[in-house]
Amino acid sequence: MKPAQESLLKWSAHAVVIAATLATAFDITPANKVLFLIGCTLWTWVGMIWRQPSLWSLNVFCGVIYLIGLYR
Repeated sequence: MKPAQESLLKWSAHAVVIAATLATAFDITPANKVLFLIGCTLWTWVGMIWRQPSLWSLNVFCGVIYLIGLYR
């Protein structure tokens, strides 16, 4: 992946997580969980590109929790 594409992916993930945090703060559900799930997916992708197991494993775990929360 080119550095510009990687940067776009990283900043997109960043923006989505900020949007999810705002949705949570203003009690906009289930959009907050969906946004966090998208953000976790993007950060997992970034973590795999960077070969950072701590980053991708944390986001896989969080993504699973958000998925469970959506369907409970």
